[in-house]
Amino acid sequence: MYLLLASQPDISAAGVLPLSLTRWASRAQNSTRESVVAALNELQESEFVCFDVLSEELLVRTFIEWDGAHRNPKRKPAILAAAHVVESLAIRRALATDLHRLRLPTRELDLSPQHE
Repeated sequence: MYLLLASQPDISAAGVLPLSLTRWASRAQNSTRESVVAALNELQESEFVCFDVLSEELLVRTFIEWDGAHRNPKRKPAILAAAHVVESLAIRRALATDLHRLRLPTRELDLSPQHE
């Protein structure tokens, strides 16, 4: 499931993508929305992903690091711009943790509950 998520064509530079349970379930034989949700819950418990069903967003944790774009000065603005449009507070907080670990700025990332 993690590899399926990380390889989605609509993943942002920040590693965020729309929560598309039906589409992801269709990618594997005998997979259902329920089995996808179970897999996502397992990945979230292990902090590989963070998802929010209300905003319908999912963050693939460590995507930025694996992509290597954080080391490219020309790609950093795209990562930060993608981070700033995340609606979910939970995802913004997880993303802030990841950005901080990679020494990318987080001060402009609104982490207040009012943003939701």
